Amino acid sequence: MILFLYDNHENLISVQQAKGTISREINVFDELTASVPATKTTVDIFRRAMYIGVPIRGRTEFQLFKVEKADLNSNPLSITGIESAADDLAVHNIIIDQRFVDKKMSEILPAVFENTGWEYKQLAPDTDTATTNFYRISSKEALQKIESNFGVEVQFVYTPKGNQIAGKTCEIHKQIGTDSHLRLVQGVNVTEVKYTQDQTELYTAAIGRGSGLQDTDDQGEATGGYTRKIEFDDVVWSKSAGNPVDKPAGQKYVEIPEATEKYGWLDKDGKRKPRMVTFDFDNEKDVNKLIQETYDKLLPLSHPQVQIESTVAKIGQYAHLGDDVTAVVYKPYKLTYTARVIKMEDNPDDEEQSTITIGFSTVKRQAEREIDQQQTVDDNNQNMTEQIEETKRKLTEIDKNASEQIQKAQQAIRDFEEKTGKEIDDAKQQIADFVNQNSSGSPLQFYGTDGNIVSGIPPVSYIKSKDGSFILNASGFNWNGNLLGGDGKLYADDIKGETITGYSVVGAHISGGTIEGVTMSGSNYIRCTGSEGTAVISGDEGFSFTNVAVGNGIIRLGDGSNWDSEGFYTPSTVTCSTLRIGGQDLTSSDIAKLHRLKG
Repeated sequence: MILFLYDNHENLISVQQAKGTISREINVFDELTASVPATKTTVDIFRRAMYIGVPIRGRTEFQLFKVEKADLNSNPLSITGIESAADDLAVHNIIIDQRFVDKKMSEILPAVFENTGWEYKQLAPDTDTATTNFYRISSKEALQKIESNFGVEVQFVYTPKGNQIAGKTCEIHKQIGTDSHLRLVQGVNVTEVKYTQDQTELYTAAIGRGSGLQDTDDQGEATGGYTRKIEFDDVVWSKSAGNPVDKPAGQKYVEIPEATEKYGWLDKDGKRKPRMVTFDFDNEKDVNKLIQETYDKLLPLSHPQVQIESTVAKIGQYAHLGDDVTAVVYKPYKLTYTARVIKMEDNPDDEEQSTITIGFSTVKRQAEREIDQQQTVDDNNQNMTEQIEETKRKLTEIDKNASEQIQKAQQAIRDFEEKTGKEIDDAKQQIADFVNQNSSGSPLQFYGTDGNIVSGIPPVSYIKSKDGSFILNASGFNWNGNLLGGDGKLYADDIKGETITGYSVVGAHISGGTIEGVTMSGSNYIRCTGSEGTAVISGDEGFSFTNVAVGNGIIRLGDGSNWDSEGFYTPSTVTCSTLRIGGQDLTSSDIAKLHRLKG
């Protein structure tokens, strides 16, 4: 086996002769196992090598493997590698979100290889359509979806140019290999035969489940929910109309009756019953396409799968993966099968050491089962991711609406607090005003004429007029803002009546009326209102007559402007008939004789 070694820049650095094999399987990335003698040179070379090229038998192109492991301590050196496309398509690009509904393969492939550095060559017919989506997956995973949805097979080839790799191409075939007319005959060119009949997946009837449809509201807008997955219960098939089998309306499954008669299970009455299975086609929204896809998937699984594994001897012809060959087996009983090479351990240097496995193209290999399982997981994850994203979007809207509602609520609370606070402050002020104006004291109690409490009238704190001009409580009453009572004093701007008895009047001006038993203090005077009136001035020390003038009915305490030049009053100016000074009555003649005292 010749190995072309390339560094991480895909530059050729060495050519080595090695021993090894290549494991090949349809739609599974090839694996290389090789060994070379251990020398200082080979150790240094393989320390730098990242890719290994191997010529393809009968073609100018070669295969390229990415070195996975290189055991540099062993002798010989042990190297393993995997098809380089497996690494390139896994890490060169992530497809964020591409959706395809009823699209041909040629319309989908550009999205698979975009930004990967790879070209593709579609050699399969472009007649079928499929519905699929690529959501945050690698190009490698997207290619596996193409293989599954369109039933195609792929091969990878590399074109060298000088010391570099000039091109990388993915060939997409409806079916790889050719009709080789090769016969593998036990005892002639086949040294060992292993016959296997696989009934791991044997079904004669199937239920198909398609996509769940989005729920919509009255306006046709998506609600984010999904209906139950569609099924083909109401679809009618009949062989007379050209359908492959009969299926009446209301039957949930499509059945292959001939397979049921041969492989179905027996009920207690000995009647054959179909072996049932359910297939999911998560992207299918058309029930007529759904039943056809279900039937197509069921058909190859409606009989046991046969595999024959043979060790190939000198056959004078090389068998390629996918080739049709005929196997003739004599022991333990004679069998003749024409089938495809579905797996092989290729030893380019020693064909007798090569082994091939042939079987029908319908055999579902373990690798495909794992792909299907992963695909189901991916689809479920994607559906879940989409639902999560939709839920997040709704939660964002809810959160936004909630934030707006919270802001409105907070504003309402602030308005309420402001209004309530003002009302409380106003109430406090009213209470303070009332307390300031009115001492609450004890409650007012109503008594009847008999001196007893009047029944039926509860005690009250105060009595108030409608306009608030009059307030009565236990401490007194308030009239137009003037408090009367409460500290043993009477406050009034104007008191009208005939008699005030037993009061001390200080610094007041009293005009008219009769005052009896009153003591006046301070500087005061009483004015007579008539010529016959009586004027009295009284103090603690009696009458003071310094600078006294009497005239026109007025006793004046002043500058004595009414005295004559002789120091006597003019009698005509004295109009009061009687003057009492210090308890002594003076007549008008006595007053006329008064003169000014000096000193």
